[in-house]
Amino acid sequence: MPCPRVSQLDIAGDESPTRPLAASLLTAIRALADSTNTLISQVKPLQPQAGSWDKLPVDDISAFLHGTELLTEITSKLQAHAGVLNDAIERIIMTQLVSLGSQGVNEVQRTRAISKMLSHFDERIREIVRDVLDDNGRRDLLLRVAEACYKEAVDPHGKLNIDDYFAALDEAALKRRYGRDFANEQRYEHENRVDVDGNEADSFQKRSERKRAGEERRRSCWYGFWVNALNNIPDGPTLFNPPTNTRFDTIVPRYLFRTFDQFSAGYNSENEISSGASILPSAASRTDIFSLERMIARLMLHRHLEGKPDEEHPDTNLVSWTSSFLYAMQCAIWRRRRFGATRSEIKICMVDTSKFPRGQFARDICLINTYHDRQMDDEAANFFNFRLKKEEYYNGEFLSQGTLNLVDRSCVVSLEGLIEAGIFEMYPEFEDVGGEKLWANRVKALRQIWSSEQKTSDEEIDLSLKIAQECFSSFEALDIACILLTLKDRECSVLKSKSKPCSIDASTDESLTKDLDQFEQRRPKSADKPKEVCRCWTVTEAMKPEEETQNPEALMSIVPAQRTLRETFN
Repeated sequence: MPCPRVSQLDIAGDESPTRPLAASLLTAIRALADSTNTLISQVKPLQPQAGSWDKLPVDDISAFLHGTELLTEITSKLQAHAGVLNDAIERIIMTQLVSLGSQGVNEVQRTRAISKMLSHFDERIREIVRDVLDDNGRRDLLLRVAEACYKEAVDPHGKLNIDDYFAALDEAALKRRYGRDFANEQRYEHENRVDVDGNEADSFQKRSERKRAGEERRRSCWYGFWVNALNNIPDGPTLFNPPTNTRFDTIVPRYLFRTFDQFSAGYNSENEISSGASILPSAASRTDIFSLERMIARLMLHRHLEGKPDEEHPDTNLVSWTSSFLYAMQCAIWRRRRFGATRSEIKICMVDTSKFPRGQFARDICLINTYHDRQMDDEAANFFNFRLKKEEYYNGEFLSQGTLNLVDRSCVVSLEGLIEAGIFEMYPEFEDVGGEKLWANRVKALRQIWSSEQKTSDEEIDLSLKIAQECFSSFEALDIACILLTLKDRECSVLKSKSKPCSIDASTDESLTKDLDQFEQRRPKSADKPKEVCRCWTVTEAMKPEEETQNPEALMSIVPAQRTLRETFN
């Protein structure tokens, strides 16, 4: 019975001065666990047999009593030393994280800033480490800890949000300036009188601007540290890390899809999706597109999106995903005819983006807007303009970089599995022989065919839940059913209740109109299009209880999914 935390350490890796000691310690722990199990197996039968030991000599009873006291003492010591060992493990992981995050950081000032921020958040980082370590079934511990820390750092309400550090600095500065009674009202009153003076006001404004600039540098430094840590972990993610002074939309849909087979670029499996550059012996797969020269980054983006690699650059570090299940499904049908792969060989991978660190995925439109400028050649300009302006061909493309670890956050299903579960019964149009010759144009045609509002049968609801349970069992069946049902424009009771204010005189019920506006304003840009993605977001949002609409993971779970869908698609 090895210690869960110790058994997760990599003892057999590269040699270091501490490895012999660590290996010896782990061997001793395992030997102790084995002997403990032997002792437990011998003690277990004692209780039911104790009644037959009435003639046991007093000396033996005394010996047993001494033995139990000895075991109690040893147990207490082991508990204390286990705590020491756990503390050491937490420190080891934190030290490795600091080392990974600091790689390539040569500026002394930046290094000092990071050191101070790490010191401030030390105990909170340890809490995060403990939370991950307590999940004994986890693999890739260092990666999981780094992902958890990064998530808490970028979350406005996270444990590692940098604003907490700034607040502590402000409080310390006030204490240095005024002493312990820095909140004294008379001092603040005096400051207010001084601020009226023009010169003092200008000076105060300049100090405030310098302070804000310094905070932005530290904020960028803090985010960059955790991105660097993730990027430097072996087989870790390569995150999109745009400059903090740019308006780059980082919001992505909850679910994304990727269709692949043996002819697809890169490496694609149930546990990992990697770019073409990732399988080459170079460091290109660990390089964020935002760290490249602008011209090189634009060329790589154009080459990938257009799907036309050149001889000089046969593989890019980008991988395509889509927010549209319709687009992914038609791609699977098209690839069967185009490349000759069998239905069982063609797969659709579905990922839950909420389980990945922020920056794992980026919207194609956001990247195009970033690298769209007057210095482009005509070919790139024409292609980018087409992608930006031809909305009928927009299919919700998102990109990832490098390698994606899919364990515990994805489902992979074959085209054959979807067909057997009933996707062709639910949407017979997918089975159209003529439709398998086309991809984007077929998707465009299906959107048009399914754009008129229609009723939903009980059979369609049952099929949507059947497909969800048989093909995407790792995810909420209600989520999957909504994705499938909203491929078509359907009559929807919850949408009618949300759109009701449109038919009411605003003067008689302004609050309802305001509620509708707020509902529409909540929709992120990533859910504006394609049409089926917009419909799905609207339906799932409208289905949430009013008090839970601010929680992105809150869905009606009390009412059975089948009943909920029937009430929704009335």
